Amino acid sequence: MDGLSLFKILYNYKDFLLKARINYCEYNNEIFVLSIFNRAHKNLVVNLNNKFPLQFSDEKISLSNKIPYLSNSLIEDIKQKGFDRAFYIMIAKRKPSGKLIKYKIIFELVGKLSNVIIVDETEKIIFCWNNNNIDMDRELKTGKYYVPFKSNKRYNLLSSQNCKFEEFEGFYNVTSKHAYKILEQNNYDCEKTKEMILNSLKTDTFYIDLNKKIIPFHIPDFLDKINIDQLNSLNSKTEKNENQSIKINRLKKYFSKLIDKNIKLLEKLKEELSEAKNFIKYQEEAELLKNNLHIIKNNRGLVTLNKYTENGIEQVSYYLDENENIPEKINKLFEKSEKLKRSIPKLENRIQEIKNMILYYQDTLYSIEYLDKNEIEELYQQIYTKSKNKISKKSTPSYLLFQLDDTQYYVGRNSKSNQYIITKIANPEDYWFHAHEIPSAHLIAKKNGELTENEIITAARIVAHFSKYKDENKVPVDYTKRKYVKKPKNTPEGFVIYNNYKTITVSPFTEKELEKLKTKNETL
Repeated sequence: MDGLSLFKILYNYKDFLLKARINYCEYNNEIFVLSIFNRAHKNLVVNLNNKFPLQFSDEKISLSNKIPYLSNSLIEDIKQKGFDRAFYIMIAKRKPSGKLIKYKIIFELVGKLSNVIIVDETEKIIFCWNNNNIDMDRELKTGKYYVPFKSNKRYNLLSSQNCKFEEFEGFYNVTSKHAYKILEQNNYDCEKTKEMILNSLKTDTFYIDLNKKIIPFHIPDFLDKINIDQLNSLNSKTEKNENQSIKINRLKKYFSKLIDKNIKLLEKLKEELSEAKNFIKYQEEAELLKNNLHIIKNNRGLVTLNKYTENGIEQVSYYLDENENIPEKINKLFEKSEKLKRSIPKLENRIQEIKNMILYYQDTLYSIEYLDKNEIEELYQQIYTKSKNKISKKSTPSYLLFQLDDTQYYVGRNSKSNQYIITKIANPEDYWFHAHEIPSAHLIAKKNGELTENEIITAARIVAHFSKYKDENKVPVDYTKRKYVKKPKNTPEGFVIYNNYKTITVSPFTEKELEKLKTKNETL
């Protein structure tokens, strides 16, 4: 929440808040509520999960923790800290003895770092909602005196003679750009522009710009406008969409990092394999020294040695360190050569494993675009939730089903359904398809009997359509029988390796062509 939006909200609710009675105050770890009555009931809510943490709600909210000494107190005044993201509610409560006690409730509204602090008449903190503190030069603890957080801007709409909006309290990059557009329309009349913005802040209307950002003052180009009462519902919808968007982006970053990490590992392994394949170089060097021990016995520095080849003897220059132990060096060179030679098949296997793992992560990353909300949530929990009991288990994962004549084509939607169609639907003699070293869906083709050439092409074109290269003219697709597709132990869900395969290059189906192959129950 920016300071200008806070100004607008407080301006519109100030008449309701002044002289209102606080019925009760409740809170939990994420929500703080003041139940207020002034000719009508309304809740002042601070929600750490909302883009706009401050909202006014008519819904009844009941939370676990209470602050009893605020009940039945009266609101005497309300003030904002300039145009910054903080405001204060001054309240008073008369005890049965007649003594008047005053408190100040301080709201610091900085997204997920928002906090609510209550101080007594001496400014000593008697309540802190949480440990959030946007100014680490101060101490926010019960028993300490409250110090306002430092503002990083010196001026505001009322205090400055210029129109450097990015230097004003309450403005940020987006609102500054809109303010400069208004300034330009006003022929750079600074005072007129500031007055227009200030007057607009005193209305109950928010504006949605072309990038769907909520702007608290009138802007020349806007998609839509909403009043302050609609802000809460928009806030809720936006938050749900943002939460989903945040999860999708986090998943994409997670798999992108895994891909990058494995690509770096792959490059390192390839370098090691290249070095290992040069094992003969160390063997030949050891043989050279061994065959010339009679020459180098008493010689050091640059010496000329005899290299024995199929074409005869060749003289080569070789440098020997003064204190070098030649027999020991010969043994080390033979050992290194043998070790590198033995490592070649291991490195080749490891390189293939990493290639398969990269392709698996690319498949998963690619499939995120096609997952529904429940599937996103399940994948998110699998990765980020430690307690596996919280993960919802579906008996049958969703997959796509296409049919041509008597052949059925099962297409996985994600790693879980890929594994399902391979392990639960396919028989050993059914055919499995996947784009060649390209992220794509897995496909199982089922038919009583061998697939015809046309059926193989159909399956490959379906896979090409559900691949990263679906917009290309030609896509290579691998296919083999299910019995040659294996899931190694301790590998992720949907991860497979395969052999005895053939590769066919096809053009992907268009959406229109694919529509003809869909079954009545496309997604199962």
